[in-house]
Amino acid sequence: MSSATGADPTGNVLFVYDSVTDRPGTVLTASSEAHPVENLIDIQPGVRWRATGKAGWIKADAGDGSKFEIDTVVLVAHNGTVIGTWRPRISDSVDLSAPLHDARVDGVDPTLWQPAWGLGQNFGYTLGGYPDLARQRHLTPIRVHRLGQVVRDRVLGVDFADSTNAASYFEAGKIMAGVALQPRRNFRYGWSIRPAIDPSKVTKTDGGGVVIARYPAYREIDISIGHLDLDTALTAADDMIAKIGRTRPVVVVLFPDSASARQYRTALYGLLVSDAAIVGTHARHGEVAQLTFQQLL
Repeated sequence: MSSATGADPTGNVLFVYDSVTDRPGTVLTASSEAHPVENLIDIQPGVRWRATGKAGWIKADAGDGSKFEIDTVVLVAHNGTVIGTWRPRISDSVDLSAPLHDARVDGVDPTLWQPAWGLGQNFGYTLGGYPDLARQRHLTPIRVHRLGQVVRDRVLGVDFADSTNAASYFEAGKIMAGVALQPRRNFRYGWSIRPAIDPSKVTKTDGGGVVIARYPAYREIDISIGHLDLDTALTAADDMIAKIGRTRPVVVVLFPDSASARQYRTALYGLLVSDAAIVGTHARHGEVAQLTFQQLL
């Protein structure tokens, strides 16, 4: 199985989990529902909320007297285009008036089609043209918006507008929002991405034929986070591992401060599928041993 390995100095790895949209008591509403807004609660991002048109909104309400804490909002498995926009807002009012945070983010989906390595200008055309990567399920569209601070308020709203969307509707599979974990030190060298693990089965028949059972490809990311101070290792990292377990979804963004096209290829929404260990490597430091995250489709 092929993999890509290396390191990038742009930003430290970001983990988004324990999303406010998944918490008991959170009420989700939407501007329109060709597919129900409750689909955003489903762990499978392929189960999607769909608006009846190319624009719309969703809201997550914590309820009277309650407040969310949010510093990161992630849009997962959407069908937006480079022309589309999304606008996260956080307010104390259901109508989102006087928001504490209001940001329009241009280009829901980044332009990715041109390869950045030395394969030659005509490489894509020898394969019949560059594929629309947004239609490849092992590259689930993910966009990350960071607020720059923790904002505490009752209602999270996200507006969408995508006037040129050929599908004539906007849809999304998951909204992850909460306080992200970002270690002060980045993950260690030796990280790996398995870009397309293909579980399809190929069987040869007695007569020499081939029978292929095709299944969707998925991605995996392996990282270890080294040289953490003991406070971070034994509190924030320990809490994250305990909360995620094997059954709660997490967004892993290897390079959160890089360009959106880099994020698209190096971010993953999925599950932790390895047994994570916190290892004491020094009297004052520790590390989180290898974490393997497997993409959910």
